[in-house]
Amino acid sequence: MGLDMYLERETYIGGQYHQDTSGVINIKFTDFGGKEKSFNIDPSKVTSINQSVGSWRKANSIHNFFVQKAQGGRDECQRTYVPNDLLIELRDTCKKILSARKEFGKNAPVTQRLIEANLMPTGGFFFGSTEIDDWYFEDLENTLDILKDVKADEGDYYYQSSW
Repeated sequence: MGLDMYLERETYIGGQYHQDTSGVINIKFTDFGGKEKSFNIDPSKVTSINQSVGSWRKANSIHNFFVQKAQGGRDECQRTYVPNDLLIELRDTCKKILSARKEFGKNAPVTQRLIEANLMPTGGFFFGSTEIDDWYFEDLENTLDILKDVKADEGDYYYQSSW
């Protein structure tokens, strides 16, 4: 129970595989138990592919960023389109805060101003701590890892939370 957050990329492919003469696309994967599985898809029925990009748990400052900047302040666990430039903004903001922490310390005025202006923790039902502590900075590091490959023109991104 608590704040769970998900980011996925949806890539439109409608029509790309319709010329496939075999009539099927075979998808192979390994499930969570390590067992290899496969199934066939009729390419004429595929319009897009959804791919998990990353997830967070109780990273309430990141959640607040999405709520304020992508969801218009409305926090109803809705699936929300997130423009790529907003993800790049979040990535760059995390970099700035982490750099300031490294150079000046987590309690330095410059670090605190960056946090207050950009990524303040927010409270909520089982949202986790609102302290700016090591867990907070670990959430920023995790966010950098999730967003490291985001490019300006690569697919459509969607954010959704659950609590």
